[in-house]
Amino acid sequence: MDAERVLAERFALGEVLDGIGGLAWELDAATGELVWWLPEPEPPGAILGVAEAARAALTGAVPLPGAGGGPQGEARRVGWLERLTRGDGTAGWYWVSAEAVLGPGGDVARTRGVALEAGDLHAELERLHYHNEHCGELYLRIRTGAALGFEFVSGACKYFTGYSAEELYESGMAYALAAVEPATVSRIEREIVGGSIEGRSIDFPSRRRDGSLLWVRAVFHESYDEDGNRVLDAMIKDIGAERALELEVAKLKLTDTLTGVSSRQALEEQWPLLRERARQAQSWMALAHVDVDRFGLVNSALGIIAGDALLRSVARRLAEWVNDAGLVVRLGSDNFVVLVSDSASRQAAISAVEQLVDAFLDPLPGPQGSSFVTVSLGASILPPGPWTDDALDVRLAEAEVAMRAVKRRGGNGAEIFAEAMRTEARGNVELLADLREAAAADQFVLHYQPIVDLSSRSVVAAEALVRWAHPERGLLSPSQFIPLAEEHGLIDTVGRWVVARACAEAAQWPEVAGSRVKVAANLSARELNSPGLVAGVASALDQGGLDAEDLVLEITETAFVHDFDAAVWTLRRMSDLGVHLALDDFGTGYSSLAYLAQLPIDRVKIDRAMVIGLPSDAQSRAVVAGIVGMADALGLDAIAEGVETAGQLAGVRELGCHAAQGYYLSRPLPSDVFRARLLGDWQRPLALS
Repeated sequence: MDAERVLAERFALGEVLDGIGGLAWELDAATGELVWWLPEPEPPGAILGVAEAARAALTGAVPLPGAGGGPQGEARRVGWLERLTRGDGTAGWYWVSAEAVLGPGGDVARTRGVALEAGDLHAELERLHYHNEHCGELYLRIRTGAALGFEFVSGACKYFTGYSAEELYESGMAYALAAVEPATVSRIEREIVGGSIEGRSIDFPSRRRDGSLLWVRAVFHESYDEDGNRVLDAMIKDIGAERALELEVAKLKLTDTLTGVSSRQALEEQWPLLRERARQAQSWMALAHVDVDRFGLVNSALGIIAGDALLRSVARRLAEWVNDAGLVVRLGSDNFVVLVSDSASRQAAISAVEQLVDAFLDPLPGPQGSSFVTVSLGASILPPGPWTDDALDVRLAEAEVAMRAVKRRGGNGAEIFAEAMRTEARGNVELLADLREAAAADQFVLHYQPIVDLSSRSVVAAEALVRWAHPERGLLSPSQFIPLAEEHGLIDTVGRWVVARACAEAAQWPEVAGSRVKVAANLSARELNSPGLVAGVASALDQGGLDAEDLVLEITETAFVHDFDAAVWTLRRMSDLGVHLALDDFGTGYSSLAYLAQLPIDRVKIDRAMVIGLPSDAQSRAVVAGIVGMADALGLDAIAEGVETAGQLAGVRELGCHAAQGYYLSRPLPSDVFRARLLGDWQRPLALS
């Protein structure tokens, strides 16, 4: 009955083991033969190896914890992880658990055990082992003196070096001396000799057995043995990830994140090397400052995203043009520096700069279609050497000065720095300092150019044109200081002064032919966007004693490109004051016809460029006739600017212009002279023929 129950239990166990892929056995410890095994189809040879290993461990042949004798019937157990090959040829990781059953004399009579699949357990242990080796620190103890070598090496040595601890013990210091760069070894030796190695942290690359490099940080501590020899303890940490992050950060510092070209810091770091290479190769260099023309209009009209896309396209075009012959750097906003090297002569370097401007003749591709871009470029040309002043900031300043000269000409060109430009730039710096005080010191004066009604031939208005009575430089024209004022944010101050003074002086003018003579003042785009503009004009009218209807404010078409809706809102508030509004320089802007009907203006001033071809040029006649016809249809006065000859005057009269101004009628006159003319001969109709 007991035998049947045992067989039944074994049968049931065999089915379970077959289902889970396990093994079980019992071994006669004396003969080494299997008493039984499960599952039975499994060949005994496949089980015998693990069963014999268990018997050896349990009988003391293998010194494992828990092996040895004990009282009869007491079982001692062992367990381990092992890779087994089954009878059907499949292999896998198994957890082996075996026990010893003792006989009457206390010796091991039988051993029995099971082997259960443990692939997941093995994988987890491998991960833990890998983590321990890869994330742990390597601890070394090095004895110096005659017994130079490793006294202790921790288990992480395999990861850090590729060698086992035993191999390192045998090699002495040969591995360390071969794995570490000589410069680092020399540094450590100097620190030891100097007695300053204690607590010192040193970062360096170490070469593994397979040739790969590992960046490590070693922290040293020192002590002395009984013979007086120095003993070094080194705790070594893997800083590969930290080093990679540092390199990435350094790369980001040297790269402009928006465009992908080099940063200003990269230029500063590479400058000495680039100059030394040029000296050795006896080659000329060109350092060019590239500014994208009218980039602010793109940002304002299309948005920042479109502006960023345009900058990326510009950077790509520059990089494609330079290729491997130089360096492209973004200074910020729409400003780039292009460094062109390896030119054989000064003229070759200049030619390279001029060709760079031509690189933008073709349109730039973009997400919203292709777009044409022009650039203003100023360059400093550097000879191979020797140099009197080779500082980078000096060369950058020279290139910027030359670029500003191109900007003043309207952009889309190149200029090479000349020493005279430096003198001019220094003069502009001094002039700018004086300009900041000019309004408060009441150094500005107004000249007035009359506007004549072509029907009555009477002076009906005058345009106020500012001059600067500089205490040292004399009377300066607007072209000498207005660009500075616009560039450095002083145009608001100048503009407010002009409106206030014009209102005060015009209020004292006599009537002509029974009508008040209006005064016209120019508003810049910056002033139009000023939140205090309307209140400032109202204050100027009130304090000057001028009726609002006797003031005309002139605005150029480009003032509307930045923010059309905001500009229109401001002009409507100005119109509500009763002030007249004129669109200046008409015909030279971007969208005159599209927006003209929406603007609260009552007059247009036809630009001199449209008038200069009259009366003979058919195209000029057609353009002026079209503007006058459109003005009539919209109920606007058309005023011709820049009339300089009798023929031009006859032409604008014939084409129906309502009024005109220009040198043929009168040059701008000082305030007192202009008022005297109003009181004198201008009281009668002018002889226009």
